Amino acid sequence: MTSDPTRRFVFGVTIEDVDMQLWYCDRSGCVASERFNYTVGSGVLSFVHTFVSLACAKDHQLGFDVGMRQTPVTDGYSQGDLEMTVGKRIFYTTRPISNTGPDRVRSRGTRVWATCDKDNLDCMPRALKDCWANNSRHGEGDTYATILDHADRLPAEAQKAKEGLLTGLCHRNVLASASYPNDTTFIRKECTIGIPPDRPAIALVRPANDGPSASVHLSNIVGEIPQLPRVSAKQSASPRTHYRIFNEKGVPASSLTNMTSVLTTLVGVAKGLNLLDKCGFIHGDVSIHNMLLVGSTGKLCDLEYVRESGGFNIAGHTYTDHTGTSAFLSHELTSGDWIYTTPDYMRATDDTPNFTQHILHDAESLWWVFVHGRKSCSGLLRPSSCRAGACLSQIFEPESCQ
Repeated sequence: MTSDPTRRFVFGVTIEDVDMQLWYCDRSGCVASERFNYTVGSGVLSFVHTFVSLACAKDHQLGFDVGMRQTPVTDGYSQGDLEMTVGKRIFYTTRPISNTGPDRVRSRGTRVWATCDKDNLDCMPRALKDCWANNSRHGEGDTYATILDHADRLPAEAQKAKEGLLTGLCHRNVLASASYPNDTTFIRKECTIGIPPDRPAIALVRPANDGPSASVHLSNIVGEIPQLPRVSAKQSASPRTHYRIFNEKGVPASSLTNMTSVLTTLVGVAKGLNLLDKCGFIHGDVSIHNMLLVGSTGKLCDLEYVRESGGFNIAGHTYTDHTGTSAFLSHELTSGDWIYTTPDYMRATDDTPNFTQHILHDAESLWWVFVHGRKSCSGLLRPSSCRAGACLSQIFEPESCQ
């Protein structure tokens, strides 16, 4: 699943001496059958049944994405690497933009490609994101439409800030049907190897809808931001849905090496956050990975964690978790409690003891993006021996400072 974008889930078998186990792994995590002795009694039948089922299974039953395939080659020329469907539109991928998301098995498994439309190959390249989104959250395209609906009620001057949000052009869950489910919960129920009636079903881990969610960005590039562990993260599996969205294509802020470009991006993103605030929402995951420079305009992207300012999501469900990318979290989110409050405010909120995520936490994340931009942009700092460089290295690369 890490190296092959067409794999939605995988099966595996482990054999230790005479004990055998069947494993199943998807973006919600891994589960396994009970050990059985494959040399005696019913274990022999289970052994035969397992391998015959794997040999006779169809592609989608083995975990392959039938909505994604290698592009056809005509006259020795291929239009792209992969052909993918979003709704009724077909796209060809031309090159990967981000391919580090799938490195962790239990994650969104996000991949982003530069793509072109099959029906208009000469159009400007766009970006297509393929991920496994948490079931408790609305799709980014639906969230974007909800935000625009709220923004349309604002004065015309305030609506200009729409340019600070990445435009979602089309989106869809991947081929949801009774025979081809896109939800990990239903995949585990319907698309696992058939089990005879006299055999117990594989016991799966219980999905959990609570607990904090961390946005993880992995990279093996020297100088990239290390992923810091979330101490409060619970080790639980969350049901996920296979989802694709087609967006504008821009330059990730993490790739910018010019401070002018970084500041331009931050200005656009700040406008987008201001629009979210006026519409009654917070972003919930502001980081250098979730902002782009499209032309000369900075845009905020990745709207998966957007929620209402009062602690509700777009669908009206209450959220008790706190989201964000570790290196850019505000101090209050890191501590899980109010820190910068006046005595009067504390007295006024005695009846509301629960700590909730706030738009100011998004604003503080912008500051940390700026601080990181100062470190990463060439020509702004002297060698790391200077006090400023050493301080920034200690913030973003603590392990290298030990």
